[in-house]
Amino acid sequence: MLLGISRVSKSPTSSFLGSLGYKAANVSIAPSLGLPKELARCKGRVVALTMQPSKLFEIRQRRFRLNGFATALAERDESLDYLQLRDVSQEVMAAEQLYRKAKIPIVDVTGMTIEEAATHVLEELKLLDRR
Repeated sequence: MLLGISRVSKSPTSSFLGSLGYKAANVSIAPSLGLPKELARCKGRVVALTMQPSKLFEIRQRRFRLNGFATALAERDESLDYLQLRDVSQEVMAAEQLYRKAKIPIVDVTGMTIEEAATHVLEELKLLDRR
């Protein structure tokens, strides 16, 4: 199971793992809500994905621009914490704190391809032997 905040590549990584024959799922979290209690049943089968806040901020900004969301927000004179670097940094730090407290392995996927991220996930779960 891949755990993480929005836009840290959980879905493409879990899809890639699925294409390799692994049963994979992803769970998006909001640090302010804590971790889902159901994760306790998956102990030893969960890896958290994280990313450097500046890169995550770039990805979120690009996504909003490409999908026209930024224009819609500007027209309504609204902003989202989701799109503020300070808030993204706080979100990443809060999520990582939750993962460490729950003793969930963390993979920083900043700058990694999906294949590289999947390899690190499999290593954390001891499903891949890199001799």
